[in-house]
Amino acid sequence: MKVTECSICYDEYDHDTQIPCIGTCGHTICDRCRLQLLNKRCPHCKRENAFERKNVNRSLWDLIQLSRFLVPYDHNPRRAHESDESPICTACQLKSKTLRICTNCCLSTGILRKSVKFGEQVNLEEGIDKIRSEALCGDCVIDLGHLKHHTKLLNVAIKSYTEFAEKINQELDVEKGRCAEKDFFMTPEGV
Repeated sequence: MKVTECSICYDEYDHDTQIPCIGTCGHTICDRCRLQLLNKRCPHCKRENAFERKNVNRSLWDLIQLSRFLVPYDHNPRRAHESDESPICTACQLKSKTLRICTNCCLSTGILRKSVKFGEQVNLEEGIDKIRSEALCGDCVIDLGHLKHHTKLLNVAIKSYTEFAEKINQELDVEKGRCAEKDFFMTPEGV
C-alpha cells in the first residue's frame, strides 16, 4: 500500500470521491469509504465516531499534489508499463486502477499453493490465468467479505507465483537429470 492510496479500498486519492479524510484518531481513508462506514467507527483502531464528520487531510493532499508535480504521471516509472486500459474486476466487471486477490481464498481453493507434490510440473500460464480470474477491486474486497482476509496486489501475486513456478520447475528438471544419470548407470550401456 502506498501513502497515496486509501488503506481500505486501495484506490489512489483524487479530488472527486477519493478525497483523503482524516479521522479524529489520526487514520486516513478516502471519502467514499468514509461514507460507507455504518457507524463511522475507524476501521483501523475502532475508535467510535472517528469519521463522523468529513475532515480532509490537507497535509496529505498537499503532499500528493506536490509529488504529482515533481513526478508527472507520464514519467512515473511505476506506471510506465501500464496500458491505457485499466484492468477489470472479475466480480463487478468495472475498471479499476488497482486489483487485488484474496490469498486466504485462493489458498483454500487451491489456486495458490505453498507446496507441490514431488515430481509435479507447475504450469505457469495456467496458474497466472487462474490468479487473474480472482482479481478484485477494492470495493469488491470490502463488499464480498474479504476485508479481514490477507490480500495481495495482483501484479505482486503474479510475480510471486512466477518465481515459485520457475523455482519448482527448475528443481524438477535437476531431479529428472539426476534420475536419467542413475538410469544410465543401471543399464547395460552404463556397465
